[in-house]
Amino acid sequence: MERITDLRPILAQRLGKNFVNEIVKYIQQYPEDFGMLYPLISCPEEKIAWRAAWVCERLCEQHPEWFTPHYEEITDIILTSPYTGLRRCLLSILHTLPVPVEFPIRIYDYCIRQMLSPEEAIANQALSIKLALKLGNAEPDLLEELKAYLENAEPEYYSAGVKSVIKNTLKQIARRKA
Repeated sequence: MERITDLRPILAQRLGKNFVNEIVKYIQQYPEDFGMLYPLISCPEEKIAWRAAWVCERLCEQHPEWFTPHYEEITDIILTSPYTGLRRCLLSILHTLPVPVEFPIRIYDYCIRQMLSPEEAIANQALSIKLALKLGNAEPDLLEELKAYLENAEPEYYSAGVKSVIKNTLKQIARRKA
């Protein structure tokens, strides 16, 4: 693949999974170009920001160390972005990363607020529950709070996927206590 000088016009095009995978391969071939990709998750154009985050989500699976220094920035974007797809990709990235030494209370609070919010997308609800569990495992005192929220959730208001994540999370909390 030839060298790219600007990813913005590429991300502005219609993308599919194969095309995203090609961009991932490109960034892996030229890791120094990660610095061209990563800032695009803050782009004011929703499609470009979301597509850049989609590529970053895939890259994070193989190179989480590239994203660890950006934990707070990613948190800031999640807390302020109106874009559901962008938040989903970024929540997935944070779920992949190790929990920072300084506990990220802002993202934990966000997850608690959004995990059962009917206004939040189903995937984001599920990711918020999973991330809250991961963060709770790092601060076990928070697991009781998470458990209480999940046990008091009214199942009829949630999708099958969210119900499954709730059930599995409660099982994991119970196993941890045993």
